[in-house]
Parts: sequence; structure tokens; C-alpha cells
Amino acid sequence: MSKWLISVLTHRLCLASINWTACVWGNATYSCRLFGRFQLLSSVLNRFFDLLSVILWHSYLHLSNSQPLLSVSRMNANNRRLFGLVAIVLSVMALYSYRFFPEKKYLLTAAPEVNPYIYGVNLPNGRPSGLWLNEGERKFRCIYPAGIPDYGCYCSFNLGYEVGENRVVDISRYSAINLSIEYTGTAPKMRLLARNFDKRCSNSEDINSTKYNVILLSTKELRHDFTVKLSEFVVTEWWLMTYGIDRQNSYPQLNNVVNFGVDFSDSMTVCNHGVKVNKIEFVGEWISR
Repeated sequence: MSKWLISVLTHRLCLASINWTACVWGNATYSCRLFGRFQLLSSVLNRFFDLLSVILWHSYLHLSNSQPLLSVSRMNANNRRLFGLVAIVLSVMALYSYRFFPEKKYLLTAAPEVNPYIYGVNLPNGRPSGLWLNEGERKFRCIYPAGIPDYGCYCSFNLGYEVGENRVVDISRYSAINLSIEYTGTAPKMRLLARNFDKRCSNSEDINSTKYNVILLSTKELRHDFTVKLSEFVVTEWWLMTYGIDRQNSYPQLNNVVNFGVDFSDSMTVCNHGVKVNKIEFVGEWISR
């Protein structure tokens, strides 16, 4: 009885290994085609997997037809060993092949589905606090004159989707953000912002009701291209207080982002802040380790 049980389990494990390996190699081939790179690797993977599928499938049919499942313990020992060895080798290959996959990327600044815009308030002189210098290059200026309270001036650059549940992007599937931002001015900090639509507290009539996730950046970092992790996002305290969010729901959310951009921290400095957003790119892995 124990020998029969071990044989059945081995048989099932081999089939599972084949199916899982097919999935992994399929993902590898798809990712190569998706990025338009590594055409040779993509072609080799296709041919290898096609041949492998035929060999393993015919081997399985031969073993299954010659020996029913209930009598699998009586299968030819040599064939059974070979079948198990192939499955183990393929499983090991699949486990270590992820390192050769290209990264999963989403270049937000080049995405046609987003709408770039500047959001600001009217200053005492009637002019806006934010204006485009070159919209095509995503270059803008935020103006903070002397003589007004910092909470009376706000300016941000935004890449927006339609507010609601129909047009959103799930960036939680990525792990990091590659940034290239140029800045001239005296502000010590800048914020990376992501507004997330959550139907428990958000509505399409009030953009401020979307969860306000931010990463505080030092403007010194902006001298070079750099990368931040998605795990660095936090929810601003003023938003939690304004909308009465309890502790259980105060965590960052990035699965339904309707707006992504940059703004300045609450204490702006008196200055004309010049900003050019060259690149915002989300990166991650196709298969988690």
C-alpha cells in the first residue's frame, strides 16, 4: 500500500512540475515578446518549449496507456525514473530562470491614457500659482510669493486618469519607481504623490477624497536619476484626519490610482520653483521570487 501511495504521489508531482514549468517558460517567452527585445532568446524559448511539450506529453500518454493510474506502481522502473528526473530538472530550471527575465515596466510619462496638467490656486495678484513653461517637456513653474501663508499656496504637476473606478491603474504590481526630475529653487523637499480611489471613502465628485499617498523626496536627490521603492509610500496625516479614517484603513493603497504626480511639502519656501519631469517609470518582476 505504501509503495502504491508513493508511486501515485510521484506521478502527480511529475504532472504538476510539467504544468508549472510550462507556465514559467510561457511567461518568459511572453515577456521577451512584449518588450521587443531578446528576439533570439524568445525564438529559442519557443522552439525549446514546443519540443519539450511534445516529448513530455507523448511520454505521459505512453506511460498512462500502458499502465492505468491505479496500477501506476507497476510502471516500468526505468521510464518512471527518467520521467521524474526530467520533471525535477525542469523545475530547477524554472526556479532559477526568473533572473534572466526582463523587468516589467510601465513608463507613466509616455502613457497615452494619462492627462498631464498643472493644479494651482489663484494668488492675491490674480495670477495662478502654477503654470506651464513647456507642456511637451513637462516643464513648469510653481510660484510662492512673500506675504501669504504657506497653506494659502499650492501647486502640483499631475498625470491623471478619469476619477472613478473605470479608469485607474494598479501600480501595486510593481516594486519601485525610476525617477528623473530636474529642479531649480530653494525648497528642501518635494513630494511624490499617488491618489488612490477607494469606494469606501472616495467619490468621483471630490478629488480630495481619494487616498493621498506620498513619498517625501529631498531636492538634493533630484540632481541625478534615482529609484524609490513603493514600500516608501505613506498616507498624509491631514488626509486621514479630514476624512476620519480609522487606524485599520490608514495604510497606503496603490491598486486604483487615479492621479500621480509631484508637489511641494506643506512648508513651501518663497521662490519661483522650476521643475521638469523627465521620467516616471514603474518597474517590477514578472514572477515573484
